[in-house]
Amino acid sequence: MGLVVIQAILNVSLVCIGVASYLQRGPKKTIFPQSLYSPVQGLLGYETKVFYEGFGEDKSVYQRPPSPEPDAAWEDLYKFGISRITKEEASHLVNYTYHLPGDEDHYVVQLDVFHQLHCLNMLRKAISADCYTETNHFDAKHWSHCIESIRQSPDSALRTLRPSCGSGSTEWRSPAMPFPLALLPTIPDNLDKLKARDALLYQNTFMKNALIRGLNVLYDVAPKVTTGSQSGFQPFMEYVDTVCDMLILHIQGDEEFFQALAQHCKSFRWSANKTTATAVASLNILRRSVSGWKKDPKTFSSARLLVPLTSMEGVLLEVLHKQVPKFKSEALPQAVSDDQLAGLIKDNMIWLASNSDVTVLLPFCMSHHDPKTSKHWPPVSEEAIKAMPGLVNAHPAIWKLAPFDPITKQGKKLAL
Repeated sequence: MGLVVIQAILNVSLVCIGVASYLQRGPKKTIFPQSLYSPVQGLLGYETKVFYEGFGEDKSVYQRPPSPEPDAAWEDLYKFGISRITKEEASHLVNYTYHLPGDEDHYVVQLDVFHQLHCLNMLRKAISADCYTETNHFDAKHWSHCIESIRQSPDSALRTLRPSCGSGSTEWRSPAMPFPLALLPTIPDNLDKLKARDALLYQNTFMKNALIRGLNVLYDVAPKVTTGSQSGFQPFMEYVDTVCDMLILHIQGDEEFFQALAQHCKSFRWSANKTTATAVASLNILRRSVSGWKKDPKTFSSARLLVPLTSMEGVLLEVLHKQVPKFKSEALPQAVSDDQLAGLIKDNMIWLASNSDVTVLLPFCMSHHDPKTSKHWPPVSEEAIKAMPGLVNAHPAIWKLAPFDPITKQGKKLAL
């Protein structure tokens, strides 16, 4: 009986202590003090909030069926997940992190809450996987990672990014990014001699390879352009802008082709690739950043370019590598004759030319194509070849970064 009384007294005492602690709580005086340092601990605050039940009519926008509105709401929760902290703040971290390329006074970190929100969003999409087929993250390994990350979340406050750096090197590499992107297989044949049904695949992959080479140049050069004060900064920004522009043109051109094919052949099932809108939006955001950096070079750093480039991994793989099977002969509708298909291809080429700056499009193709893979691509008229020096001189700085000389077609070293 005595033990029961003592236990009751202890329970009441603990409740009283808990209530007193709760009433005295505040941003600077928590019930359970944080034992590990976090750069944001001085920003902690409390807010009274009424939560949704998540049932019936009491649901939030985050529970709505798949559509652009809830997708945007979810992504808005963690789109700013990667942060920059000072060297002094980094010195207090339990986990080691790396400084930004060319900026030894600032380091890269990520609040784990943003990573957890990303994981929750991935699991949300997994429930409606049929509506989110564009992502390359839908596999058991990623789901398992997300579940484990959320399970551990009560114990985590700050997760540091660990880019791979060589000893004494300022080059920054993300282990998550598959750069350099692999080139697609091609053939050396003259595509004009092939049936349109067989040639289409390689016409498309030659252009995709040109874009892949451009992306690989971006990732290779970005760590070397550490500040906006370097002499090669402005030409590099022009090159980044050009690669983004060419990518957007190609991505939209693919969609335009399949839309025209579907209109021509009613039995051909086609639906807009959701990744297209995501990729174009991401590239346009990067272009806006480039515009800002050109106006105010002091705001540029290598990481500010590498981070968004790395974050586009999934959509880049989707619109470049994973789009290829759609252009294979067996994937095209048999009801469309070869002549009809040739006409659609010609119309698509006209669309591409009319929606681009030809003073950039043609030199880009010439300077990002390896002639050793085919001497026949891109198909250029004699008049265009004669005009090439003038086209190159219209934007001379851009082509210094290209892997091939657009006039001689010879491979060359990158020149910053």
